[in-house]
Amino acid sequence: MDGATNSNTQTPFLVATIAVIVVVLFKWLYPKRKPSRPHWEKPIPPGSFGLPIFGELLGWIRALEGGAGYKWIEERVGWYGPVFKTSFMGTKMVFVTGQVSNKFVFTSPDDMLQSHQPVPIVHMTGEQSIFEVHGGRHKLVQWVTLTHMDETAFPEPEKFDPSRFEGASKSFPPYMYVPFGGGQRVCPGNDYARVSLSLIVHHLVTNFRWSMLIPNEPIVRIPFADPAMNLPIKIYRRGKEEA
Repeated sequence: MDGATNSNTQTPFLVATIAVIVVVLFKWLYPKRKPSRPHWEKPIPPGSFGLPIFGELLGWIRALEGGAGYKWIEERVGWYGPVFKTSFMGTKMVFVTGQVSNKFVFTSPDDMLQSHQPVPIVHMTGEQSIFEVHGGRHKLVQWVTLTHMDETAFPEPEKFDPSRFEGASKSFPPYMYVPFGGGQRVCPGNDYARVSLSLIVHHLVTNFRWSMLIPNEPIVRIPFADPAMNLPIKIYRRGKEEA
């Protein structure tokens, strides 16, 4: 009787022991293999995806409203380097900044670097819009305004100083002044745009005069620099006193 009782007591223990041994042997003989990553899921740069869903969008908007969007980016460049990851409204992306990064963006062939709009913009404009050309899971964002705010290339970048662009001999480091792109991605209408703007300014200066209705109007960046009140002016034709 005692032998039968001991046998019944030991049976569950033996079964459990055998089960553990089988599981250990199975894991040892057939280790779990990590699934291979698709080409679009390669290791990405350091950074933070922020809050669920919103990502870092809220902090980005606050910085833009305060006219300090470039400082928001500079702060992350200090933390993570000139290439860092972030996320806006569930869209993961990579920010690329600096001279070397500009050169990479503007000289990379189309099959290496494809443009793709964030998901919210795709939803607004549609998948067949002219903005939506190529696709990919990781998006590359070229933030050229941060380059234009780089003090190493543009002293006192926040100061309005048109003279910094004057003179045919005036030069900037390559891929730092890029309002029209650079390399093989330079805008073909570069010179045409300059001539058109020169003609418009010449016509305004020679035929009109004007005054600002809001002196010292602040500049906001959402995301590009714009006057906070849309720069209302009072304009006069030269030789006349009435508006």
